[in-house]
Amino acid sequence: SFGLANMAHSAAAGSSHVATASELDALYEKGMLLLKESDLESAIDALGEFLAKSIATYGELDSRCALAYYKYGSALLYRAQEQADVLGEPL
Repeated sequence: SFGLANMAHSAAAGSSHVATASELDALYEKGMLLLKESDLESAIDALGEFLAKSIATYGELDSRCALAYYKYGSALLYRAQEQADVLGEPL
């Protein structure tokens, strides 16, 4: 099992049920909008739920989960970059 998948499952506890394509699309759109608005914590929550439901729907290694893994990982990276500090400057 992937660490990223486990993080997403934890972030979206209780939401790991099989989802319809429209539910997955809505979670993706919500996460992307929150990223665009720089609301990283909410974006991570939404994209984590998107990943958890994608995994529940398709399986952990299914190629249809690739976008969910990528976007969730990207959001985590953006948060880490925002929080990282080198000589008082964000990376």
